[in-house]
Amino acid sequence: MHDDHVLIEQRLHRVLARVRHAVYSQRVPLDVAAWPVNGEPVPVAQALSAPYAAVRVGGAWGPPWTTTWFRVKGAVPEDWKGRRVEALVDIGFDPDRTGFHAEGLVYAADGSPVKGLNPRSQWVHVPDDQPVELYIEAAANPLILTPDNLFWPTPFGDRDTAGAGGAGDIRGRGVGAAPRPGGAGRAGG
Repeated sequence: MHDDHVLIEQRLHRVLARVRHAVYSQRVPLDVAAWPVNGEPVPVAQALSAPYAAVRVGGAWGPPWTTTWFRVKGAVPEDWKGRRVEALVDIGFDPDRTGFHAEGLVYAADGSPVKGLNPRSQWVHVPDDQPVELYIEAAANPLILTPDNLFWPTPFGDRDTAGAGGAGDIRGRGVGAAPRPGGAGRAGG
């Protein structure tokens, strides 16, 4: 019998990529602004009133082991009313790993926590009839594991030796709408 597992896995990855795109077949962009925090995390109230500056989606952010707050704003199209609407936020996750790198906590405009962001949960439910305004406290944790998942010596393990380059990149994918099959939606957030 032939061992075609590599070919089969490649086919599965292609099919899954098409399925993921089809889940959010309609999208509109969101405006993203950032406020880099120098040092340790700050209280939410301070972050909500901080001076944010627009950032380019796809641009690097946060030197390793730092915190950056993002403000995500936008509008939900009128014709999406009655649909499950989600903001899609990717702060630079490695899709093949579920931890040990960028992480985020989403807050509503009033400062209440909404949900955490991770590579397997990059969506945030938003109302279908209100403007979108979310705040994300993001930690720029560099990926320090090697591809073989071993902890080899690396300068990224310490903030003083990790350098000043961006540890993550913001890949805000906008607001997506997905119809609720049978009226059901995702659990949580």
